[in-house]
Amino acid sequence: MSSVVVLLTMLATGCRQDMHDQPKYIPLRESTFFGDALSARQPVADTVPRGQLNDDPLLYTGIQNGQPAEVVPFAGIPLHISWAHLVF
Repeated sequence: MSSVVVLLTMLATGCRQDMHDQPKYIPLRESTFFGDALSARQPVADTVPRGQLNDDPLLYTGIQNGQPAEVVPFAGIPLHISWAHLVF
């Protein structure tokens, strides 16, 4: 009896595909909604998207004057820290 209930419960919950088959657009894929056939708008020209302004090469690459940096750029902490300075 209980195995029949478990089987029916599994079958009933497996029938709902609403969330899986919902209509959605994949960004910048073809669509009939906009006149240029894209599903999303292109980024505005000559602007920088939020979080994409990588104007500090030392911070984003770790390179200073063509060589690996000797300090961490945001705190001035030297990279030559020995194990004795670390607290566990």
